[in-house]
Amino acid sequence: MYINRLLGALSFNIQTKSDLYDDPIKKKIFLLNNYHFISKRLENDPKLLALASKHDAELGPKFIQLTTECKEDFMKQWDAVVANAVVSGINLNPGKDQLFKCKMGST
Repeated sequence: MYINRLLGALSFNIQTKSDLYDDPIKKKIFLLNNYHFISKRLENDPKLLALASKHDAELGPKFIQLTTECKEDFMKQWDAVVANAVVSGINLNPGKDQLFKCKMGST
């Protein structure tokens, strides 16, 4: 079906474009943003989801799973950022985000 091929091609294109990022964090943010957009679009348009699911019942859950995987990978990368910030003497407790933004902006 056309919609399934379209979403498959879109997914392939997103993955290919993400490979252009050298920074793994930027790559994960790019993937997360795009997969999240697609999954929300399918979720918010029942007709589109029903049409796509006619030929692949797992299509909606596939994009949700891709989004979840990207989020988990990003959070692992973020944990490394937090660990380095703590080693550098930056406190990332709630309410200290302005200090963090200032410190990161001066690097």
